[in-house]
Amino acid sequence: MIAHLYSPTECPACKRENATGHLCPGCRPEMLSVYGRCSICFSVLAQRNCSFCQNRNVLFDRHISTFGLNSECKRVLQAWKFENERRAYLWSLPYLKERLHTLLKEADIIRRPGYLIYIESGGSSRDTRNYQPVADLSRHLETPALPACGMLKKVRTRKQSGAGRKDRFFQLKGSIQLTVKYRPAFYYVILEDVFTTGATASEASRILKKQSGAQVLVLSLFMAE
Repeated sequence: MIAHLYSPTECPACKRENATGHLCPGCRPEMLSVYGRCSICFSVLAQRNCSFCQNRNVLFDRHISTFGLNSECKRVLQAWKFENERRAYLWSLPYLKERLHTLLKEADIIRRPGYLIYIESGGSSRDTRNYQPVADLSRHLETPALPACGMLKKVRTRKQSGAGRKDRFFQLKGSIQLTVKYRPAFYYVILEDVFTTGATASEASRILKKQSGAQVLVLSLFMAE
């Protein structure tokens, strides 16, 4: 009880104190529906054709996301990545595990060995935090058949907040490369914290496919729509 008074746990979105440190019921989002979405990029289909895939060179085979990026999720993402709340993601683990199972089942590779890949942060992130958020997340999702590995890393970063969506998509070319941890596999699952333009996922997929020709899937925690 005394320890709790000095280090109270709170909801990472609204900051109200609670017993678990997870999102409270009022802040917890609903999982995104898999229906009415593109079978490749997971965007909502307004018509039969997907405008996202038509306007981009999409190089991954399948993307599936877990939650939309609403105001509560944005606060969690901010706290997790930029305010040193390293464990702010823990509430999402049951949902991500369910979505990963769906992704592997859809691709008919649920019993085949592969790798769960996180992209190691660039050098500039060390000024913000001493941990890698998605690397932490991947260690909770890995299994014996799908071990987590930092096979890719950012070699340079370019601030994208002031750029348009189209510009952001093309800016990442050449900004990711393989690490010495790379291993060939039947398939790879790229884990992302947030899927916005698809640029990071496509660039990472390009590199993996060029090296191995393997199937590349993408799993994201949040999706900005």
